[in-house]
Amino acid sequence: MNAGEVRPVKIWAASSGLAACRFKINTISYAVYAGAEQKPFCLHRAIIAQNSEYFDNIFSSPDEKNTSAIYLKEITSYSFNIIATWLYGRTNQLSLLFCSRIRTVALYKSANFLGIHKLKGDILEMIKRLLDRELKEAHKEPMEKEHYILMEEICAYSQPSDRPLLKECLILALESSSLEPTSALEFYRDREPSEILLAILEELLQAQGTSRSEDLFSENESDA
Repeated sequence: MNAGEVRPVKIWAASSGLAACRFKINTISYAVYAGAEQKPFCLHRAIIAQNSEYFDNIFSSPDEKNTSAIYLKEITSYSFNIIATWLYGRTNQLSLLFCSRIRTVALYKSANFLGIHKLKGDILEMIKRLLDRELKEAHKEPMEKEHYILMEEICAYSQPSDRPLLKECLILALESSSLEPTSALEFYRDREPSEILLAILEELLQAQGTSRSEDLFSENESDA
């Protein structure tokens, strides 16, 4: 390799049955550099533009012809590697994230930043499926709020269109953590939850015939 030449990176080619192929950056449309270390990824414009609002906006701008590379310091190279493989049709890595709350939230946050709504839905479906499976295993011990905290953080990077799946996941997370909506709201006496999380908890309370969120936050205001 010559000095200054960018090392080829592995991508997944959908046309070759997800076989790993190597490309030099100067032979494909765009190079995307992710993370603090600016790890390069070689991606086809058509693939990323049709799945990501962020990339589509870049390619639709008048300055697109002057864009030779895209830099994403906000997204770790670990998260973007999963995003890249997902874009090319490989989804089996998502279930591996569940063992790490931090990585699951980081990937979801990155998908929200890039406007990849289908990936966000896939992550929520994965969470829902794994939570449901854990609840059906009678020997499993309650997670001591771990799954609820996961959904709390996920809600912070969600949009109103995500709410139906968020609600399903949150119901399972509350059950898995042995929490009731009223108990969950007690966590927010000193801090406010995201609007989507609060709305879902309020909806669950109303379904139970109770409503405490307004009283809770009015108490907070009076204490202030």
